[in-house]
Amino acid sequence: MPGQHINDHQMRLYMRLRLTEPVTAAAAKAAISVASAYRIESDGSARRPASYPFGSRWRSNTHRSKPYRPTPDSERRESLAIVRDRWLRALRTLLQAPTLGRSAHQ
Repeated sequence: MPGQHINDHQMRLYMRLRLTEPVTAAAAKAAISVASAYRIESDGSARRPASYPFGSRWRSNTHRSKPYRPTPDSERRESLAIVRDRWLRALRTLLQAPTLGRSAHQ
């Protein structure tokens, strides 16, 4: 099924069915996708998913860049200045707005 990890039972069932069935039929009977079946075939090992070491090629994050990049001080100062100016402009607008439905002397 898409979006689900292959469990040990599915792997054992697929490997057992693969001895007598074609890849597509064995994959369908084991409830895994054909793409996963071909990946298992190309991997060449009959290890179960639980026995894969941490950081194996199936769950590696080596292709991703670092998600956090420290912001330089100059960029941080610029963005803080922009936020400060927006807040001051909004505050001035609120202070200059007339009161709604009330007189100023009540």
